[in-house]
Amino acid sequence: MQIAWDDAIGLWANAVRDAIAKDGPAAVGAIGGGRLLNEEAFLLQHVYRALGVENLDWRAGRMARAWPGPLPIRGHHVELAAAEVVITYGEPPAQTAPVLDLRVRKAVANGATLISVGDHLASTALPCARVATFADAVKLIPSGAKHVAIVWDGIEVGEAHAIAAWAGSLDPATMQFRLYVPGEQPNAFGAEAVGMLPRDGGLDTRGMFEAARAGKLGALALLGVNPVLHFPDRDLAIAALRATPFVVVSELFMTETAELATLILPACSAFEKSGTTTDLAGDVLPVAAAVPSPESTLADGDMLLALADVLGITLPAPEALDERVRELVAGVPQNPPLPAADGAPRAIASAETLRVIVEASIFSGGGTLAHDDRLAQLRAVARATLHPSTAARFGLLSGDSIDLAGPEQTRLDGLTVALDVRVPDGAVAILAGVPEAPANALRGAVAVTVAAKRRTGEEALV
Repeated sequence: MQIAWDDAIGLWANAVRDAIAKDGPAAVGAIGGGRLLNEEAFLLQHVYRALGVENLDWRAGRMARAWPGPLPIRGHHVELAAAEVVITYGEPPAQTAPVLDLRVRKAVANGATLISVGDHLASTALPCARVATFADAVKLIPSGAKHVAIVWDGIEVGEAHAIAAWAGSLDPATMQFRLYVPGEQPNAFGAEAVGMLPRDGGLDTRGMFEAARAGKLGALALLGVNPVLHFPDRDLAIAALRATPFVVVSELFMTETAELATLILPACSAFEKSGTTTDLAGDVLPVAAAVPSPESTLADGDMLLALADVLGITLPAPEALDERVRELVAGVPQNPPLPAADGAPRAIASAETLRVIVEASIFSGGGTLAHDDRLAQLRAVARATLHPSTAARFGLLSGDSIDLAGPEQTRLDGLTVALDVRVPDGAVAILAGVPEAPANALRGAVAVTVAAKRRTGEEALV
């Protein structure tokens, strides 16, 4: 059923009021900000915190943080190109930050040593040393190197703790260190800086979903996020949304998450609104609308202005808002400390199982890429990439179709086998964010078995 904007905002406001009146601010939450402008992310947390709500988070995917706590040494793109050593920690930036990857390539072309930590594919196709741990990478830093750059994907918290410990031991007089954290959402840094993180006992995204599944959340707002596709535990996200009495979603398309919403608010795209965003170096950059938005849509910021008006919440004037955003971005190193490392196992010793590596692709996702036919040929396909030796042991050929099974009856079906010598033997690399085969259906499993395999055009082999 389609309703007017005034009625939609009224429904949203009443749902929030009713949930707070019944069970207090702890019964309300909001997730979003990484795809919003700085001003929109600020307004989101401002409006909800004015109501006493602290269940706020921008992280609807795999990233743990956009900036690792107290480290003040943000790197700029130009500095990366001049680095003598570049360490990629986790996913390389080729798929998550292509412009940054060009700087990595330039540094290597200028003679920099490239070191890749972890199992991820060296998708830059550059000569590099591959090591298992950050401690191993540090040992490979050439003697006398004075400029070291680290590109961290922001996912594994243990990695950030290792980086912070090492950086704290450096003598700035002998080595300059710079850190780069490409976000899986374009304004992750800005959202984190302006306050879209839980505090004062508030719940993060996982905590909100667990509370919702247990019937403890009455109203949940999801602005510009698709956790059903991107949150590590797909089943938890679905159960949480189904159990929450009121779920409001702002989106451009009918995504997997929007399908479970009580109220869907049609939002402007990034090219249809003006404000500022924050890049990974911490620079606040202007954004100007390039095309007019459809009449039926609103920018997320305008939705929040309307919500604040109905709720009687005072908002800062535009000039004060801009000043406050810039102050908060500049103060990012004062953010709350990193959460504790999860301690998940990194190696699986079994001939029957495959270690899971989740990779990013710039052409995967359930938004524009999934709904624009002009981009059809660019969309990432659901594939399972194996080392040729691993494929041979499992009797697999390139082009075969396989199903993977994880613990607790989790499955990922219909993956096309691809071969790549860059995948470690005994592992399988799968793509995140592919709607046809969402990696989060495995709920973060570190190991899987081949449940079924089918030769292309033939009967199933298993």
